[in-house]
Amino acid sequence: GLLKALRQRVPFRYIWGFLDLGSPVPREEEDAFFHSHDEWPDDIFPPYPRGVLRVLSMDIVHLLAARLHSLSPSIHGDDPSFGMHLRQLVMNDGHFLQIDDRGAMTRFAMTPTCRTEGIYCPVKNTTWAVHHVDGEMLRCMFATDVEQKYYQLDSREGTWVANEDQDVFPSLCQCTKSA
Repeated sequence: GLLKALRQRVPFRYIWGFLDLGSPVPREEEDAFFHSHDEWPDDIFPPYPRGVLRVLSMDIVHLLAARLHSLSPSIHGDDPSFGMHLRQLVMNDGHFLQIDDRGAMTRFAMTPTCRTEGIYCPVKNTTWAVHHVDGEMLRCMFATDVEQKYYQLDSREGTWVANEDQDVFPSLCQCTKSA
């Protein structure tokens, strides 16, 4: 799975995830993520990894933590704000970052549905993470993984262990709001 893929990457200044490389800045005042030109003058946000599927090498975590009090104020929305902070590391501090999204499109679902018509990035049988799920869907997804033997209980440790050699996962369609 993810750890197997990361072993093949260079482990410094590294960001992997489902990247948004050209997110438009909402300019309509009624939008929950509205930004005036004074708040953010560009028409697009800096690149950022979306949602819950993101990996940072520890050196980036340390760089961000060291700059915690000197980073510019956040823009609305945690994902675009994160992209702005990464941009500051490059533009203001002169750091370089490796931004990688290889394979992320097959591992991330933006919408918790298996329908494909008119849906951006639905659940697939290769999905690792699903954005915008509720507790009921999450419990169903875990129960499905256990039933299909993706996870097994280690009776000595009392913990669940994943089958790391598996690249295709059980269908989670029955767990989504609209299969």
